[in-house]
Amino acid sequence: MKKKWIVLPPWDKTAVASRFPTMQTVFQVSAKIISKSSQSEIFSQDIDGKTYYIKRYFRSKNIGSWLGFSRFQKELKNQLWFNQQGISSAKVVAFGEHRFLLKTLKGVLITEGVNDTKELSEIAKNTPEKFTDKQWRDAIISQLADITAQLHHNRFCHNDLHWRNILIQQISKSHEAKIFLID
Repeated sequence: MKKKWIVLPPWDKTAVASRFPTMQTVFQVSAKIISKSSQSEIFSQDIDGKTYYIKRYFRSKNIGSWLGFSRFQKELKNQLWFNQQGISSAKVVAFGEHRFLLKTLKGVLITEGVNDTKELSEIAKNTPEKFTDKQWRDAIISQLADITAQLHHNRFCHNDLHWRNILIQQISKSHEAKIFLID
């Protein structure tokens, strides 16, 4: 069994590293689950005035997970790549996995929360009138098109570009908004 746990700089010198010194510590945290699937669950933690999102992967499935292509590994690789490319996305803070041969048994991905954001799906459900604001809507569409073009230019296809994976940050009371990709 191979075990790996990494807290990236600059977070390795902060309270995040103290709160989550090992992957085992992360799995022992009891918190309100925000989202759960058959393979993972997400919860948040506030540390020194910042929100962090912790995604625990407790199961991998299908033949791909035995060949080194677990959902955890794909999501980690993609999120790190988004960060490297300068794509507006949640910053990877820490990650780790327990593996047996090539199979991921458990994994953890911690990202830094993006302030003052809402999922695009939440906006559509709770404040659909935002979509009647042409300037706001055009700004969102333009940013998403630019990001998608950048992804495609780098031969990357985002197979999970759902409304829940697009965060909208309202810059001010004006029509300005910025999008961030998660997942």
